[in-house]
Amino acid sequence: MKVVPIDRNKRLFSVGTICNAFDLKRDAYYKYQKRFVIKKQIEQDIIELVRESRRTLPREGTRKLMRSL
Repeated sequence: MKVVPIDRNKRLFSVGTICNAFDLKRDAYYKYQKRFVIKKQIEQDIIELVRESRRTLPREGTRKLMRSL
């Protein structure tokens, strides 16, 4: 499931209309949106750590990389 754009001008439909179409409650959507944003931030942090590790140790294997993270 994708997140509806925050900017109201970029939306084609309101959040309420979209939730009604999928038989969801608005609070469930907003809880999902919050989890989605937090999950994306964590993923970006991990990607940055991996890139930094790969810059310093480019030939390090996946197992050692996972252990070092």
